[in-house]
Amino acid sequence: MSTDLNALGQAIVANSAGAITTFEVAFGELTVTGPAGRVLEALTFLRDHTDYRFHQLVDLTGVA
Repeated sequence: MSTDLNALGQAIVANSAGAITTFEVAFGELTVTGPAGRVLEALTFLRDHTDYRFHQLVDLTGVA
């Protein structure tokens, strides 16, 4: 499963046009990170992209 999540994370970063810049797989979960000013763009991308179609946001964290 970790291999699948790594491949998914790599594809998301590659296709998000900078809205998502990094990813990490830990404890069987995929975490993506991007610039604060592009949160809406990142979420829209994850929801609307035909390869991903995410439909649930589990956590959103902001760090200053």
